[in-house]
Amino acid sequence: MSNEQLLGITEQLILLSAFLGGFSATFLAAILAFDPKKAIANWVVVLSAISACSFVICATVYERSTR
Repeated sequence: MSNEQLLGITEQLILLSAFLGGFSATFLAAILAFDPKKAIANWVVVLSAISACSFVICATVYERSTR
């Protein structure tokens, strides 16, 4: 693969990671607003927070690696 192809793939991964991070954060807010007292809601909140942070970190790392 050429550098231009890798750069294109990296840019797409940045956009996808940022989108999924935003979606996870929105889902997290919806779960917190709905019913945070159930045990399954607690697990969903924790997993959603981890996934949102992971996607945002992934987007940041990829974005900085392309500079």
